[in-house]
Amino acid sequence: MLGLEPLAKTFLLYLAVAWATALVCRFLAEAIIASPRVPDESYDAHLLRLLARVTGFIGGAAVLVYGANDLGLPALGVAAGLGVGSVALALASQSTVENLFGGVSIFADRAFRVGDFIRFGVLKGNVEAIGPRSTRIRAPDGTLITVPNADIAKAHVNNLSVRNSFLFEHRVNLPSGATAAQITALLAIFRKLLEDHPAIEKSDGPPHVRLTSLTPDSGGIHLFAHVIAKDEAAFLHTQEELLLRIMKLLSDETVTGTS
Repeated sequence: MLGLEPLAKTFLLYLAVAWATALVCRFLAEAIIASPRVPDESYDAHLLRLLARVTGFIGGAAVLVYGANDLGLPALGVAAGLGVGSVALALASQSTVENLFGGVSIFADRAFRVGDFIRFGVLKGNVEAIGPRSTRIRAPDGTLITVPNADIAKAHVNNLSVRNSFLFEHRVNLPSGATAAQITALLAIFRKLLEDHPAIEKSDGPPHVRLTSLTPDSGGIHLFAHVIAKDEAAFLHTQEELLLRIMKLLSDETVTGTS
């Protein structure tokens, strides 16, 4: 049987080893995150830190259980107590565990990354950080929104940053007093405008330009096409350009027949 002083020294030694185990796991994770391939605020970095904490806790607990057995304490009883305590803690923090698994689901699906512009429900914005418990999203008005991972993992998420085209859809009222010949000419001009534009998608066929109504108040000509753009800003620029050209065509007296 060890004396009190050797017992205390041995206990402190195992405690130091357990602490060092946890620190080594965190150090290794931070060393990996420091590489250029893992951005500091990416979900990969958060996941590595989380795994380091869990691994460090398990490794430290294993060292303490081994130390308790070396000191003559009932190691199995200590381990069983730790297990019961872990279950009780998990039940008490069910929402935290749910958010943790929601974060793992986001990581596994790779539905979006830090920096992507997403929309889910009535919310949209740029993803600034994906953590073990929640995701932080910067709304267009500058508001920082923190969403639990469990909620966002269950939601229908649209990743607008990876879309390859944007929908251009507008209804143009018929010019007042336009004849059938003038409307036919206008349809041909609109089709040529969209077909000749380099940003209009043409792999699925020509853009859709159709006369849908003869009542000026209820529509008139329907324009439907897909604009190839890397982001929403580029799409809005192309849409603005097309709409201004359409307005100019509608004001052209050779088309409207008005003076």
